[in-house]
Amino acid sequence: VKNLHTPVKEGKCTACHNPHGNAQPKLLAESGKALCLSCHKEKAEELNKAVVHQPVKEGECTTCHLAHGSNERNNLIKPVAELCQGCHDPTIEKIKTAHGGYAVTGSNCVTCHNPHASDQPKLVNKVQHAPFAEKACESCHVGFGKGGEIQLVAEGDKLCATCHDDVDKIMAQPNIHPPIKLGKGCISCHDPHASRNEKMLIDSVPNLCYSCHEDLQAKFASDKAHSPVKDGNCLACHEKHSGPNKGLLTVKRSQLCYSCHSAEKARFTSESAHKPVADGDCYRCHDAHATENDNMLVKSGNKLCLDCHSLTAPAFAQAHHNFPMEKSNCANCHDPHSTPRSSMALLYPDQHSPFKVRNCGACHASSKDFSTIKDGKALCLQCHTKSDNLISKKNVHKAVTMPGECINCHSPHTGFTSNILAKPDGQVCFNCHEKSGFDKKFKHKPATESCSTCHEVHSSDNANLLNGDDEIKLCLKCHNADKTHMHPMGKNFKDPRNGERLVCTSCHSPHSSDYENILLADKQRELCTSCHSL
Repeated sequence: VKNLHTPVKEGKCTACHNPHGNAQPKLLAESGKALCLSCHKEKAEELNKAVVHQPVKEGECTTCHLAHGSNERNNLIKPVAELCQGCHDPTIEKIKTAHGGYAVTGSNCVTCHNPHASDQPKLVNKVQHAPFAEKACESCHVGFGKGGEIQLVAEGDKLCATCHDDVDKIMAQPNIHPPIKLGKGCISCHDPHASRNEKMLIDSVPNLCYSCHEDLQAKFASDKAHSPVKDGNCLACHEKHSGPNKGLLTVKRSQLCYSCHSAEKARFTSESAHKPVADGDCYRCHDAHATENDNMLVKSGNKLCLDCHSLTAPAFAQAHHNFPMEKSNCANCHDPHSTPRSSMALLYPDQHSPFKVRNCGACHASSKDFSTIKDGKALCLQCHTKSDNLISKKNVHKAVTMPGECINCHSPHTGFTSNILAKPDGQVCFNCHEKSGFDKKFKHKPATESCSTCHEVHSSDNANLLNGDDEIKLCLKCHNADKTHMHPMGKNFKDPRNGERLVCTSCHSPHSSDYENILLADKQRELCTSCHSL
């Protein structure tokens, strides 16, 4: 089957079926439309519209849709025309009259009619082409051909150009969207009668784009896709009709990325830039849409760098003191974009002292491999003697104890900060901690700037590596909650969910939340009922 229902595709049978049994047929979790609406909540609003399609009103979704999958879009039982004409005979006089006498047998009914509900009579879609709304069919049609065949006053985009002056301007551009130029003209994307979408589009973006670019849809679904791709915003980068640039890009390729990444442009143009960056050739290293690599890199690790830089070149070997660099990640030491002009060879500006003076022997036993004179943190502690105190407290940061120890967070060569973090402060933590917990709609400001505002980074005598022994006092360093919060908390008040002391994080997320004031749930009801029974 070409199109599987999402729960089936994800193997979530229990989304619809009760595994233990109940009174519903086929062990369904709920009956009729209630089951479908438990996921398709947006469809519930349609039931309140002026006109509701009879099967929808009766909750008979399976009249038109297959529950598990289909070879048709939207899991339809049959192609649209065949499905609709199973109930609505296009040859009867009533339907002929309603369509101005035009033959509609085999037509895609849902281009004009909403199959679920509409505020318009006869379920007509809300966005209507002016001649259609005014029943001025002669604006586009010259009458009936043989057997009621539809005839137009002009073909393709020439018909649209009789009213829409911008069509000629669109067609005069050097690069024209292929569906317009080679397909059916404007009606490749726009319906000439009625639509559920703005601008008379036959489907919403990006679904409309995927009707031709179907091969890209799976690739673009990657969680590492470019933000506009994730958002389905194709028009952020591409013109919809035509334009002067190849690929229908909104601006020249060398400047397109800077339309959004203006801060990066300011940095790259004021610093010593990597040649592809200086040339505006972001696509040399990054895919504009999606890859399975971090940062949308076209290749992973140093494979990308080796497309241009040769390991066997004498200058390369000399610069790296003959260490075997085949499996090294070049970006551990070199910024792939730009560095301050005072930094050579794109090396990060903050450098470990032995590396800075090229004293490799301070840490490495031999240039034939990357073996070190001591293992793990014992190597670091031979110079950083006071650092042993940093990990002497009751709760030690797991990153310090797991394989890699110090270099899980710090670079042994070059870094982004004075303490040579392997990534900029605030990002290095995401090597281990899932970033999604920090990316919700409402964010706690310290969580976006520096984790060390609230947490000790090496060890702490407090739970969760907090840098205070009382969570409430820690929050009160920044928040004047005594004046703004009436809810009691502290040692005399228990959280009924876990029996622990009621504290700020009993109601608020310390990192981010989809609810205002970084609350854990909706304050109107859900947050309160999580503790207080009604």
